[in-house]
Amino acid sequence: MADLTKQLSTERGNVAIISVFVVLALFIIVTTHYGIKTLASVRAYVGAEGQWTKAQKEATNLLIQYSVKEQLELYNQFQKELELHKAFKDARQTLSSANPDHEMAFRKFQTADLDPNDINLIIWISQFHDEISCLRQLLSRQNVITTKAF
Repeated sequence: MADLTKQLSTERGNVAIISVFVVLALFIIVTTHYGIKTLASVRAYVGAEGQWTKAQKEATNLLIQYSVKEQLELYNQFQKELELHKAFKDARQTLSSANPDHEMAFRKFQTADLDPNDINLIIWISQFHDEISCLRQLLSRQNVITTKAF
């Protein structure tokens, strides 16, 4: 009888240890998944910001060139870059609003030829902008800047 009790307690101990390791492994897998997804989202956001800044710079340069050369083609290119800038602005503003329209933001980001997976990641990370203090500060500053620009 004592051997049976000892064997059962050893088996239960093994099951408990294995269960702890399985739970820890699942926790590590889930944490790694969301960590990588967050990093990819930030990378996509930074890439989109780079395109937005480039559109702003190109629009400014084209407007300066148009003022000097007075060629209609330069003004048309300026308008195109300005539309891209406005699309980014609208998408970011809707994502940081109280009731974001994810479909509209997706369409606006598509005008910049962003990868659809990157757009989905940007939308995903923007859903947490209130919980992540550095993201909340970044979006609030950008909304102030974009309302003043163009």
